[in-house]
Amino acid sequence: MMGDYEELYRNLAIEKNTYLAGFWFWGQVIVAFPSCVQNSITWGITMIKNYVKITIRQLKRRKGFSFINIAGLSLGMACCFLMLLWVQDEVSFDRFHTNADNLYIVGRKSPHQAANNTRTPAPLAQALADEFPEVKETARFSNRRIFLKSGQNTLTGRTMAYVDPAFLRMFSFPLIQGREEMVFKDPSSILLTEESAKNLFGKQDPIGKTVSVNSRRDFIVTGILKNIPHHSHLQFDALVPFRSRDEHEKKIYGSTSWGVNIYTTYVLLREGIEETKLNSEVDGLVKKHNPRTSTEYFLHPVTRIHLYPLQGEGNLKYLTLFSFLAVFVLVIACINFMNLSTARSGRRAAEIGLRKVVGAGRGQLVRQFLGESLILSFLAFVLAFFLVHIFLPVFKNISGKDVGFSFVWRAPFLLGMAGIALIAGLLAGIYPAFVLSSFRPAEVLRRVKGSQKGGSFFRKILVIFQFAVSILLIVGAAVIHGQLRYMKNADLGFKKDHVVFFGGEGGFSSRFEAVRAEMQKSPFILEAARGNPPIWFDVSLSGVEWDGKDPNVEITFDMNSVDYGYFETMKIKMVEGRTFSRDIASDRTAVIINREAARVMGLTFPLGQTIRRQVFDVQERKFTVRSETIIGVVEDFHNHSFHKKISPVLFDLDPEKSFMVCVRISADNVPGALKHLGEIWAQNVPGVPFEYNFLDETIDDFYRTEQRMGRLFDIFTLLAVFIACLGLFGLAAYTVEQRTKEIGIRKVLGASVPGILVLLVGGFFKELLISAGISWPLGYWLMNRWLERFAYRIHIGWEFFLLSALLAITGALFSVGFQVFKAVRTDPARSLRYE
Repeated sequence: MMGDYEELYRNLAIEKNTYLAGFWFWGQVIVAFPSCVQNSITWGITMIKNYVKITIRQLKRRKGFSFINIAGLSLGMACCFLMLLWVQDEVSFDRFHTNADNLYIVGRKSPHQAANNTRTPAPLAQALADEFPEVKETARFSNRRIFLKSGQNTLTGRTMAYVDPAFLRMFSFPLIQGREEMVFKDPSSILLTEESAKNLFGKQDPIGKTVSVNSRRDFIVTGILKNIPHHSHLQFDALVPFRSRDEHEKKIYGSTSWGVNIYTTYVLLREGIEETKLNSEVDGLVKKHNPRTSTEYFLHPVTRIHLYPLQGEGNLKYLTLFSFLAVFVLVIACINFMNLSTARSGRRAAEIGLRKVVGAGRGQLVRQFLGESLILSFLAFVLAFFLVHIFLPVFKNISGKDVGFSFVWRAPFLLGMAGIALIAGLLAGIYPAFVLSSFRPAEVLRRVKGSQKGGSFFRKILVIFQFAVSILLIVGAAVIHGQLRYMKNADLGFKKDHVVFFGGEGGFSSRFEAVRAEMQKSPFILEAARGNPPIWFDVSLSGVEWDGKDPNVEITFDMNSVDYGYFETMKIKMVEGRTFSRDIASDRTAVIINREAARVMGLTFPLGQTIRRQVFDVQERKFTVRSETIIGVVEDFHNHSFHKKISPVLFDLDPEKSFMVCVRISADNVPGALKHLGEIWAQNVPGVPFEYNFLDETIDDFYRTEQRMGRLFDIFTLLAVFIACLGLFGLAAYTVEQRTKEIGIRKVLGASVPGILVLLVGGFFKELLISAGISWPLGYWLMNRWLERFAYRIHIGWEFFLLSALLAITGALFSVGFQVFKAVRTDPARSLRYE
């Protein structure tokens, strides 16, 4: 039609003039435009319908291949979706606060401690608010395990935190009941979370009601907080004013000492202030009040605490690991699709040739095959959505994540997943589309097979890549399991089994000698002592002096105040000197250190050396300098997780400062021992529930994240290998089908079944060996990088790589061998009947 218009335009321009011809031409274009659009839409819909019909025919014609294609791609997408849900939850921690971008925690770095931590001096918060105009608000935070009681209702195992009033202005923990400016007006005020209030008071209005904390002190409920989101690093059930701390804690720690680090300090900066500019000033402020310290103080963003924690080990390494794993699983699924699509290209060669002969252009063919790929990708996407819905409860249970399916329906996530499906469809279909559309009709119709050699080579490359990734994941899973097994079974420097620890409330602490004698009347109670367990040191101490100390070096010690018999109870080995003795009165001014403390102090012969440190005088109510003598050195023990190096530790004989009791019980009758302890507890602390923990279970909790991530990594690694084997199964089925006549001829000519098996499997086996050669060096490097995050780690030996190869080869042989064995067992007469 455009040609006719152009001819009429030229004639009109000659007969009349150019302007009139142009006016007429554009008028015709405008009049014809709606019809052109309508025709384009009509023919476009017709073509799409045609593509859908062809796709459905192909699905019906090759049901097995179609199932493998869609199942592999949907499983890969489902795995990717689940892992991205986990990643999204990880990066969302503490982002819900209105002031999230300006909230910081004060960190502390000591040159001789295992890692940074958040324990800071009590007066730091107020000093920061007073001396720096860049600081808008500050608040201290100190939590502890308690139980709550109101009437006949008791809540055990809860967390209560002492906070400053500014805490509620800094953090977005909204009040459901109560006024922010009034809730902490009285020192006896308490805020409960919605869940705690409901469990204590039911449907009654809790405001004004009395709550007993540990049956020792009553508080008045002045406000109810909305339940704390799971993606908050701060978790608590109740808040009370910081000034309501009991007298016992005030006597022990005071509120004015710059040498005792025990409280967490949070800072809210004004808009536009960068924490890096304040770090040196914050550090200088502490050194002004405590000139002898060499500890470095700095500000750390609250939004980075979960992934970059100052204490413990964050999930950043797993965030990176699972992000790559999500991509790998999806890529493996796409490779399956590409492999099977190109493998089937020979069967569609005649179709392509005929289409080209009757006038189909390459662009039309590319659109057709990309359309087929996108349709299959869409079907896989829908199926993946149902798989996510089915497996999400299992995923939540394994990962420990409270991720609801409602999040999946949010527009950003849906758009993101749809984008992944689109990209997956394009990646999976782009190579088959361009390869198939490039076939020359003359060669195809003469059945020349050489045009597919490139596709065969490309399939081999994809299979090699697929299994290289699979073997790499198997190496990673094996190393992670090896490290977890090492941490669980390693010698900690103390005996963790059959040790029970609990808070030393009231009568337990004040008359502990009598209580201990009563406990040991049972044959199932072996040892008992006051003191925090070896993995629960919540106080650090700086400002310690000794003869010969370098004045420019300040060492921070983990501090534990213990009772007689503590080292015997925990089975911590004494390597020099002795433990504390009831018969030696001077032991009240004696200390015991670990080997690491002796090393960093530079003491070759530590026994008899004198140290000087600040202690709080209860009667004078002030800190004084006290001289203490080192009477013993214990073997180093792991007072942190294996992520950190062993810290210098100092023990003193001052059990009144300890809030914990450790009891070693007999393995012969654990229930009997616990019953006996419960009876003694009830006699000495009536009305208070007996809450205890096993030390070995608490230590296992240190590695709960690693254990969960290890299980997740195992599952997704197995799924990745399964998807790869699924694709190999389909590829082997096609290869065997193509070589059916060859197999029949070989059998007629006398070839043995094992010989044919070796011939057909050998090609795949060679590709697997190449995959192993690629993945082993990369796996060694990557897992070494992962292990660098552990201060104590395993060595990556040859057995990890041998195991990965054996597992991958076994899976591949089962996938390929089944198809090959079935073909080899077929009667040659059936294969050659039409020849």
